[in-house]
Amino acid sequence: MPGEEATEPQCTVHTAATALSDWLTARDQFYQHLMTCRACHAPAGRYCPSGSDLRQHYNNTPETNE
Repeated sequence: MPGEEATEPQCTVHTAATALSDWLTARDQFYQHLMTCRACHAPAGRYCPSGSDLRQHYNNTPETNE
């Protein structure tokens, strides 16, 4: 109809700014470990036991309340 604009469905973009604090903590712990651990090599999927635990916790922590 004239005067009506076509609207696209709106979606929410999730970023670190909207993430839960538990997810941010898990992310930070995992990344800090990767930066200092010589045994971990993320591109190859190789992690030490601590890195593997941190990665699993990071992956299992929900980013948002959805």
